[in-house]
Amino acid sequence: MADAYGLDDAARERWCRRAWWGAKMGEVLWRRVERRPHEVNALVRGVELAQVDRALAEGRGVMLAAAHHGPLQVGITFIRARYREALFLLREPRRLRGANVLDVGDGANRAAALVEARRHLRRGGLVYVAPD
Repeated sequence: MADAYGLDDAARERWCRRAWWGAKMGEVLWRRVERRPHEVNALVRGVELAQVDRALAEGRGVMLAAAHHGPLQVGITFIRARYREALFLLREPRRLRGANVLDVGDGANRAAALVEARRHLRRGGLVYVAPD
């Protein structure tokens, strides 16, 4: 990946080091989320979901798309805690045990996942999609 940016040797090394540490921090965050999700959810502040709540109360489906709001794990954990019936479309469904998750990382599963997401929306549910 670093080669695609055309970086010189020193810049490439710095980029790779940051990418490695970012990946490791993601793993640490997943472990924290799995053990103590309430601590992670407490980090989320200022999120206004009144419109989402209103739409769901009216029986309308809602699609939430993550928009680089921070580590994906935090958004997923926060939404799952608040909306237990949410459907998650993720590339790594194994990360969210016990939730309603469909794998979109594999092209063979993607079409079926999107059809199911549409059904969930038409039933007035919430669908969470990560941009990656």
